[in-house]
Amino acid sequence: MTNLEELLTREQRDILPEDAQQLYTEVYMRIRQQYDARRDGPMSSDTVASIAAMAAVTHLYERDEQTFRWHRKADPSSSPHKETSRKPAHSIRGVLLGILRVHPQAE
Repeated sequence: MTNLEELLTREQRDILPEDAQQLYTEVYMRIRQQYDARRDGPMSSDTVASIAAMAAVTHLYERDEQTFRWHRKADPSSSPHKETSRKPAHSIRGVLLGILRVHPQAE
């Protein structure tokens, strides 16, 4: 797996909790592998993977506007993109499926 220092800036590593950094890395690597395998689309695999990884982080975490540090949301279903008929996604797979539902162009 890719080193966190290669994917996240020093600032990101300073403000994201360790588990959010891990989530970012796992989503980034999965999306990049999938996008590289398809080799289509107008954006680079790095760009697509970065967008999806940050979307996964913002689904489960929120930023404190005073300290700029991120912390886990009390209720992940509080996302503005939530669907009332589905349960909150707590797994990486659930987060990815949620991203693909909200952003169908990423499929």
